[in-house]
Order: sequence, then structure tokens, then C-alpha cells
Amino acid sequence: MMSDKKTKIEICSVSRETKEYIYTTLILPATDSEIEDAMQKARITEQYNDYLDAGIVECPRLPEIAHTRLDSPTINELNFFASRISNLSDWELAAAGAVYRNMVEQNENSGDPISTADLINMTYGLDSVPVMNGIGYDGQLGEYLIDNGVEEYIKELSDEALSCLDAEQVGKKYREKENGEYINGFYVGVGHYKNPEIYDGKHLPLEENPELGEGVFRLLVAKAPEENPEEVIDNAKWLALPVDKAKADELAKSLGEKQIEDCVYFDIRTGIPKVDELVFTDMGQFDKLNELSKKYLGFSEAHKMCFKALLERESPQTIDDVLEIAKNEDKYHLARNVVNAQEFAQMYLKYHLPAGFDYKFINELEVTSFADKLLDRLGAGVTSYGVVSGRGRSLFEIVPYDAPVREIQQENGQMGGMEM
Repeated sequence: MMSDKKTKIEICSVSRETKEYIYTTLILPATDSEIEDAMQKARITEQYNDYLDAGIVECPRLPEIAHTRLDSPTINELNFFASRISNLSDWELAAAGAVYRNMVEQNENSGDPISTADLINMTYGLDSVPVMNGIGYDGQLGEYLIDNGVEEYIKELSDEALSCLDAEQVGKKYREKENGEYINGFYVGVGHYKNPEIYDGKHLPLEENPELGEGVFRLLVAKAPEENPEEVIDNAKWLALPVDKAKADELAKSLGEKQIEDCVYFDIRTGIPKVDELVFTDMGQFDKLNELSKKYLGFSEAHKMCFKALLERESPQTIDDVLEIAKNEDKYHLARNVVNAQEFAQMYLKYHLPAGFDYKFINELEVTSFADKLLDRLGAGVTSYGVVSGRGRSLFEIVPYDAPVREIQQENGQMGGMEM
């Protein structure tokens, strides 16, 4: 289940091979490594500037914002917004929700999409907006105003005159004057909002969020607790990998341990699939995780995707399994512009048919059964990153229809799977 402090976005791009739409989702706020992973799954280049569209599809903290039409948002802008919204208090969220409704009404009148700059700026200056808890309609608001003498004219009335007031009308008059909104059990005086311009649409504000940022992996590291983890978690610090070992040990000493291996970690953030707390079991494996980080950064974009495809396909159980896959990644091939088995089958046929053949015939073929059989005989597999070959094999080799997979693999000097 997605955390109620997370925001889900959908990214759309187009396959270079088939011109079909490719969709992928990303949970924000995200680290650089997690963003890179989503871009790779969407087959978007290193510059991240060739996607067609990105939009918010789920935002538990501000549900009404889902599927809002935004004006050409960037991934970094959406990530920054998600980070801002995740740190708002309940009072600020109520104010943000009311301000957002007001913004939507204004844009509906103009017909323009909402700018991401306005969305980000909406998360600032919310402490200037009056918010009253437990007030959900005009009558309740009026009763509160009468009981507390909020308005000057109410303070001047006698008790007898006060008893004759219509609470609903008092509340309505006050709400309209303040351009107020009722949202999630709060009354919000939207009219007091000043619309700060913190973000100019070009340069995102500099705000520290140690959970996010660079690093193949980010670990939340703390001193080993004597008994209860709550003893140390408040002092935990985020560490980005790869890192110089001496710097890692310096962090450990600042936490009260002699070396990084003596620490514990409470969270791991990464865009590398299958490498989680079940694979990286404790800080005693720190050097191996750091080695993996360095190796990954040394890969080209194509090799990074091939490595991830292998991890997804093989589901390694230990950090040693992951390092072994990384070591042998160059023995595999990846068709990274292919999204599914059917697309691969069409590509395979086009590769082997003679020049001049009209590919329109292939595009109309129902190749599902053929595609599955072909992948089986090639020892290849479909992943989120494309179609990955068997070890030491080509994706376009000629294979017999009836030969068992094991026999084909033996002819190529491999047994498949994790046996490298």
C-alpha cells in the first residue's frame, strides 16, 4: 500500500520501434536513482526531455489534485511538489486544499491548465490562512462566531440580541466575505491567502531533504541500539552510495560507532530492482553494496538497463548473487526499445526476412503464441526494461522449433538462470 505521504505520477512516452505509447508510474518524492529507473522503464533518454506527458494520478494528502491538467510539468517539478506536500501539517493541508479549489475555479473560467509553478507556490505561505477545525457548514461557523464575538458588530450586541441571531446567516455572510471553504472538517479563510511567488518557473528553491538526492543507494544509518530501535532512530542520518570508505567511517563515528559496519540501517532507497532488505541484510555487507554502487555507475545506459533486466528476471536472493550478475552482465544482450513479446516477435521476423519485404504483413499478424514459443527457444525473457537474451546468446539466432531449451543452452555453454 502506498504511504499517505506519497504521490503517484504517470509518465508517458512513445516507443521508437513501434510508435506505441509506453506508460510507467513513479512514486514521489523519489531519489535520483528511483527517477532514473522510471525513465529507463519508459525508454526515455538520459536527458529526460523526450517524454510526452507526466501527471499526478494519486495524491492521498490532497486527493482532489489527482488527474489535474498541468501545463507541461517536469519530473523535477513534480518531485519537488510531492516533497513539499508530504511535509505539510494537517492544518496546512486543509489550507492547501481550499487554495487549490480556488485555483481550479479560476483556471476553469480561463480554460488554461494549471501551471506547475502555481502548484508549487501554493505550498508556501499557508500559515497566513485562518483555519478552524471541526467546522463544516455555515451554521457551525455562525455559532462559533457568535460564541466568540469574532465580528465587531457581534461584540456590541446584548445577550438578548445575540439570541435572535440566525447562526447560519452569520456564518454565510462571514464565509462569503473571506471567500471561505469547508474542507475535510476544517473551515479555511481562503481570502487571506497572499499567493507567494517563491518559484519563478525556472529555478526550484533550494531545500534540504536528506532522504532524496544522488546516490545509487541511500541508507538511513544509525548507531546500533542496545535494546529498542527508538533509542537511535531520531539521530539516524542518510548516507549515499557509492562513498569513500573513510567518509562512511566518519559518519559512523559521528553516530557513536567505530566503523560503518558497526551501525544499523533502517531504510534503503534505490532504483535498482530486487536489491532490498532481503538481499542487503545488514551493514556487515556494506563493502559489497558499495562495490555494486561503483560498478553500476561504470555501466553505460544500455548496460545499466541490461543489468536491471537480469535482476528482474533472475530474482537474486543475496548480495553475492547481485554482484555475480553485475560481473557477467556483458554476456547478455537487451532489446531495450521492445516493450512486450509481440513487439519482439515482429522485430525478429523483420530481422530475418529479405530486403524489400513489406513489413505491413507482419504488423497485422497475431503473433502471441509464436512470440512465447520463440522466447522460450531463445532462452530470452520479457522484462520492464526490454527483452533480455540468454547468457552468451543472440536475440536473433535461428533456433529449431522442437529443440528443448536445456539442449539449446548446453550447446551454447550455459545452463541458464543463476548458474553463471
